[in-house]
Amino acid sequence: MMKSSSTGTLWAAAIGWTVTLAMGFGLECHGNGVASGKGGGPVGLDAAPAAIQGQETGFTEDTRRAELLLAAEQYTVSARKARERTHFQEAGRMLAKAEALLLTASRTAPEVRKRLEAVKAGQRNVSQIWADALIRQARALARKGKLDVAISLCREARKLDPRRLTEADRRIARYEKAKRVAHFRQLTSPEHLGL
Repeated sequence: MMKSSSTGTLWAAAIGWTVTLAMGFGLECHGNGVASGKGGGPVGLDAAPAAIQGQETGFTEDTRRAELLLAAEQYTVSARKARERTHFQEAGRMLAKAEALLLTASRTAPEVRKRLEAVKAGQRNVSQIWADALIRQARALARKGKLDVAISLCREARKLDPRRLTEADRRIARYEKAKRVAHFRQLTSPEHLGL
C-alpha cells in the first residue's frame, strides 16, 4: 500500500490513464490502480470533490487521441497476424475495431486519415485474400461432388470481393448445372428405374 507523498499529490493508474488526486482526501493507492477512501472502499473520480473533478487529470484530448491511435495500431497488428494464420474473419473483425477507434480519434486529422486509409486498404486486402481462399476451397469441394457447399462458398466469395462477381457467378452456374446433371443421372440410372 502506497500513501501519497508530502508534495500534495497521489498518482494512481486508472484504466491506463494517469490521474492526479489532491492530497487531503484520505485516498490511498493499492498498487493495482485502485484508490480507496478512508473506509477502504474504492473511490472513483466521480466520488472526488468537485475541486479536482475535471482538473489536473493529466488527460487531454491529445492524450486520448494518442491512446486511440495506439489501440487501433494494436488491432491492426493483431489483424495482420490473424491474416497470416488464414483466420480471415478474425482479421476482418480486428480491422473493423481499428477503423472504429480511428473514427473516434478524429475524422479530420491528417495522421488519422492516413491510418484510416491504410486500415481500409487492409480490409479490402483481407476480403480479396479470403475470397480467393473460398474460391479455391469451392473448387476442391466441387471435385469431390460437394456441390451445395461449393455453391455456398462461391456466394460468400462474391459478397467479399466485387472483383470476383463474374468468376463466382460462372462457377455457381457450372456447379448448379453439375448438380442437375448428377440428379438426372441418378433418376435415370438402371438401379433407380428398377432394371
